[in-house]
Amino acid sequence: MLYTVTLRLETTDADDRFFEHVFWYGNILYNIGVTEVRKRINRLLKDKTYNQNMTAYYHSSERELSNTDKQTLKELRIKYGLSCKSDLEKYLKIGRAKFSKYVSSTMEQMIAADLYKAVEKFLYDDGKCIHYKKNMNRLSLSEKSNKSGFRYRDGHIEFMDKSFNIRIRHNDTFALEALRIGDIRFCRLKRRWHKHSYRYYVQLVIEGDMPIKSNNQQKSGIIGIDIGTSTIAIASDDALLLKELDDGIERIEKEIKRLNRKNDRQRRANNPDNYNADGRIRRNSKYFHRKWAKSKSQYRTEHQIKNLYAKRQSQLLQYQQILAKKITSYGNVAFIEDMDFIALAKRAKKTKYTENGKAKSKKRYGHSIGLHAPAQLVWWIEWNLTKRGGILYKVNPKYIKASQYNHLTGEYIPASVDQRWKQLDDKITVQRDLYSAYLLQHAINEKELDHYGLHHDFDHFMMMHNQLIHQLYENYQSGHVYPSCMGINNSLAMQF
Repeated sequence: MLYTVTLRLETTDADDRFFEHVFWYGNILYNIGVTEVRKRINRLLKDKTYNQNMTAYYHSSERELSNTDKQTLKELRIKYGLSCKSDLEKYLKIGRAKFSKYVSSTMEQMIAADLYKAVEKFLYDDGKCIHYKKNMNRLSLSEKSNKSGFRYRDGHIEFMDKSFNIRIRHNDTFALEALRIGDIRFCRLKRRWHKHSYRYYVQLVIEGDMPIKSNNQQKSGIIGIDIGTSTIAIASDDALLLKELDDGIERIEKEIKRLNRKNDRQRRANNPDNYNADGRIRRNSKYFHRKWAKSKSQYRTEHQIKNLYAKRQSQLLQYQQILAKKITSYGNVAFIEDMDFIALAKRAKKTKYTENGKAKSKKRYGHSIGLHAPAQLVWWIEWNLTKRGGILYKVNPKYIKASQYNHLTGEYIPASVDQRWKQLDDKITVQRDLYSAYLLQHAINEKELDHYGLHHDFDHFMMMHNQLIHQLYENYQSGHVYPSCMGINNSLAMQF
């Protein structure tokens, strides 16, 4: 079993400048590889033999290639240097010669491996383009093993004839025990923004049995999880939960907008020649090319913005880890709908119109998903289950339509997204997310529900449901603000 331990490096100002160069040249090396890969792919796409084979493949009904065609395509990839990651390693090895003081040979091989993943996605999956990376977006650099390059040695890190101490808290029993019993496979250099600069960390990837605290024993039971873009509902034998994915996290939207306006004013004041009289940015031309200058105060404003995002990200990560532990304490088997959050974040392709003929917005849930990171929470839930011997089943929503099914009547009734309450019969009304979690709790497998269990446990579910909604509504009356997608501010919540 592989797991990670992240520890902060004790660095001086000179060490920070050194690591800044490491990330800078590591990112440059990646972008050098992107330039070369794009050239190779363009030559491959212009090859007549390649186009004939791919055209025949896309026009075939079965979408399959013969062994002869597969061999032909393989030979073409070898010809243009796109057959394996070693083709890119040979090229980047030459480029690394200029940066050998900052990028190790094994680190260069891992950069080539990351680049080849992008090539594979383009050639074999749904990748459309291989993009360059900004230095500010590169937050980690990895090694292949703990034998060379960035490596752990007896309580400190060695890299490029330098040594860096590791900060381990005396009460961090998990890290101390992991270092004592675990076998370190490789190290990863990471950085996180803090106030006006980066802080640097080492992430140790360890193989072996993970140390488990004695008070975190796994409880047997089945959990139903209904997760959305901003909320999550949990149903188990002992408890129900309905929470926001960022409950209690500091809201930064208003402050970000204020700082963005301030940053825009500073940018305009520092670069008056880059704007037209109407306030629009001047276009580049034969006689004019934009150059942007930044003042110290503008840098400070940008650092404030960056620090707000980093602070919220850290708070969200901590909250989701705590929430995942709480959820997995209810049972060792969980059922959750397999949600494609990447697809939900993308803009709609088709243009829809209102009754008046006005085009509707193509925006979907990108902002909410970016703000709440639901896929990250699902990962933490699965991780907490598997490390204690549990399992997470991802249910296909095509077979178990939890948001539409009514177990009392056996009917599937589609409902609009803004409908948060579900009428099961003339007397029973339930919160839609909690009821979906209850249905998922009684899944037998990824395709079937336990109908006997649904009817047998329903009275107990309704008792816990009414208590929870009553408690949430009292909190709402006391001034707690709930999002409209939870339905607590709806008049239907009053009856509980």
